[in-house]
Amino acid sequence: MNVAFLSGGGGRGFLAGDGEFGDWRDGGKLSKRGNRPRVRRANQRKRELDQNIHPFIAVAGVSIASNARRSSEILLRASSSAADVSGNESVGLQPDSKADWRSNARVAVIGATGGVGFHVINRLLSKQSQVRAVVRDVAKAKESFGDAAGSLEFVTADVTIPGEQLEKAVEDVDAVVLCVGTTAFPSKAWKNGNSPKNVDGQGVENVMSAIERVSVQSVSKKNVKKIVALSSVGVLRKTKFPFAILNLFGVLDAKLRAEKAVIQTSEKLGLDYSILRPGRLVGGPYTNIGAIRKERGDNGILLALGDNHSGDCAREDVAAVAVESIFREEAKCKAFTVVNPADLPRKSVVEEDDEWNELFGRLERPNEVLRLEFTSLNVMKLRNWLASWSGSVLTSGALYPPLPIPVRVDPTQTGCMLTFLTVDDGKVKPLGSLNIMLRPASEDGKVRGALLVFREPMFQDKPFLGEVQILDKLKDDLARVTTANAEEA
Repeated sequence: MNVAFLSGGGGRGFLAGDGEFGDWRDGGKLSKRGNRPRVRRANQRKRELDQNIHPFIAVAGVSIASNARRSSEILLRASSSAADVSGNESVGLQPDSKADWRSNARVAVIGATGGVGFHVINRLLSKQSQVRAVVRDVAKAKESFGDAAGSLEFVTADVTIPGEQLEKAVEDVDAVVLCVGTTAFPSKAWKNGNSPKNVDGQGVENVMSAIERVSVQSVSKKNVKKIVALSSVGVLRKTKFPFAILNLFGVLDAKLRAEKAVIQTSEKLGLDYSILRPGRLVGGPYTNIGAIRKERGDNGILLALGDNHSGDCAREDVAAVAVESIFREEAKCKAFTVVNPADLPRKSVVEEDDEWNELFGRLERPNEVLRLEFTSLNVMKLRNWLASWSGSVLTSGALYPPLPIPVRVDPTQTGCMLTFLTVDDGKVKPLGSLNIMLRPASEDGKVRGALLVFREPMFQDKPFLGEVQILDKLKDDLARVTTANAEEA
């Protein structure tokens, strides 16, 4: 497949390709009404005959997010050869030379009989990992896991009691997954001093101290290389509603204290860590006395850096993300939110590598809102076309309905910048921008050429007014000036 922009100036868009019909070209003049090209009948007929050509998705090699309202949060699914912005190939689940332990990892799960821990254990077993279940009562744990108990190593330990037991729990393992926690409000789960302060806070600190001691003392055995810890949404918004209510008895204080302990210990020992901040946990199993019993909805998963989202999150989904975080470079040394947004439809059960690539890719590119990849790309031609497109479409009133707020267009060396404006007290002020960048393909072909759109400033989670309309128009018009053979995409 060969795709190239032949011309981009003078308000014209052209498409070209090598397909069943041999070398051919088609040009269409851009009209002001909707910027739609008037295509000659012969070429239109030729396109209708070729059932294998799709002018946009095939070229881009991506799956387009259909829910425009969440365009800022649904990443385009990259093809297997997709690469990140820095030009590195996607990591996936393949272990690198420095992380061979991942191919046969031994993982300790602390809080294994909890709602999330239960799912973590099962997912790790499905990945053929060696699993150590760290529990307070081995007999009850074996009963809970049934037939799967025969595949587990059980170790008795209580995170509220520092010392030798905790050290044995974390020795000779590659990774530790912390699923400890109690209820936010007083309940029977707080019996025997199991309050948030003692379990979520001091308990995690005790585990970190045990990891540090084992790392210093152990010579012949494995040492911990990865820590995955469950925290909560709201840890950075403790004084804001509704999290101020959730924190009435200090659960968010304890969670933040735990996060700091994980980060400090990891940095001191040179370990990799991932901190998950899930929303309100829903769906079974309901193992915590006093836990809210609410079944999971049919919503997708959203991963986002920081602490800017809220909502429910299924225990099963949190566990799945926790397990994937062990093996993925994209989750390395990051703290991120895990939620099931109400307006994000669940496309499918996330199991395939490309689906996980899509989800975890947001952690690598937090402000990326659009990515279109090309097998062949003439950057100069596309840049000229982009300059013509932005000028003729965005500033001429060709969009219908009209944009709700004014947008300024500024050319850049790599593409163009669209700045959204507001008028306040007679003064024009910028709200933020969409930075449209063009990335050339690498000479070895490992990195595809791409059109990338980033929202600025960083962590501007909600789309600007008119942003979705602009991006839809950009995708629609690109579909009319590019083509490719879908079988090769």
